[in-house]
Amino acid sequence: MIEVPQTRLRLGASRDLLNISAVFDAGITAIVDLGIEEPIPALPRQINYCRFQITDDANNSDKQLAAAITTIRSLLIADHIVLLCCAAGLSRSIAVASAVVASVRGCRPDECLKEIGELKHTDVNPLLWNQIRNVVIPSI
Repeated sequence: MIEVPQTRLRLGASRDLLNISAVFDAGITAIVDLGIEEPIPALPRQINYCRFQITDDANNSDKQLAAAITTIRSLLIADHIVLLCCAAGLSRSIAVASAVVASVRGCRPDECLKEIGELKHTDVNPLLWNQIRNVVIPSI
């Protein structure tokens, strides 16, 4: 897991959900999972859990992407420490996190993607990124 600076957002991979002790040690109070084929983890009741099945291509509904971004943003505003994860933690979670941070800060998503890319390796699918930018930019 990595921390996005100046936020309560943590980025990870689905395998991070297997180590609930590390999740608790990081102070995480909410998990947003963008997994598709990964099994739903068995989590204790103390953790808020949401799942949005987002694909790496542009075949997501705009409403589903907007709901994921809005949910994460709302959790952050409510002072939750949020773990956002997808299978490998390189594309979907990075792209959605960039959109969330942009909406919280009121800046451009591309700036946030670049910032996160300086923290860790990313492999964001350009089709997904373009779809997310189209969902987020009209609201900024």
